[in-house]
Amino acid sequence: MKRFHHLGFVSSSLESALAFLPRNSGNAVEVLEDHDQQNLIAIFSGSGTVDWFEVIVPLGPKSTVANHLNRNGPGLHHLAFEFPSIRLGLDYFVASHSVLLGGYQLEVASFGGWIETKFLSNKGVLIEIVARTHE
Repeated sequence: MKRFHHLGFVSSSLESALAFLPRNSGNAVEVLEDHDQQNLIAIFSGSGTVDWFEVIVPLGPKSTVANHLNRNGPGLHHLAFEFPSIRLGLDYFVASHSVLLGGYQLEVASFGGWIETKFLSNKGVLIEIVARTHE
């Protein structure tokens, strides 16, 4: 069973990202550096049907997020869905002709600890599959 997990945004800085986050998201509840992907990730509390908002800021010009930001500008980057496992998420989205782009593992306390992710493209929309790997 899938559930909506978070909205991911890209920005050149955390300060400028506040312009497109909902006003009630407040301050970041967690900020971490993903050295493998060369990004700064800030997690903000959501409300209603959105548990979290994620802001990704590239730390260098070689980050894939830096390339995305250069091509598309700041704003919405991806929709994330949580599945019990990555395999179930891949089976669900590959059946709808999505294209697998890549993924990573990272510890995000706000998301419940260690997570595994996979990114896919479905008709130009970036989708992230999230599964908890450790509690």
